[in-house]
Amino acid sequence: MSRFDTGDMNESIIEIVTGAITNTLIVPANYLWTPWASKNLPDFIEWILFLSNSVLWGYVVAFMYSKIKKPHNQSLKHGTPPVGGAP
Repeated sequence: MSRFDTGDMNESIIEIVTGAITNTLIVPANYLWTPWASKNLPDFIEWILFLSNSVLWGYVVAFMYSKIKKPHNQSLKHGTPPVGGAP
């Protein structure tokens, strides 16, 4: 907190990374949340938009994880023999 007192506003690498991640995750909602929407939409609708954004990114992360982390025995599930051949 001392950096706020001294005026040294250089961001750490953690702040830069988390800021970039936050800006990326909020992109779909930025198109929906406008000053007009904040003033004219009921709170219930805003919560639905917020939760929909979270669910959307949850599915995106789960999909990316499933593509990166493939099961070790995926070839056995599809009926093809392992790389070394069937015993």
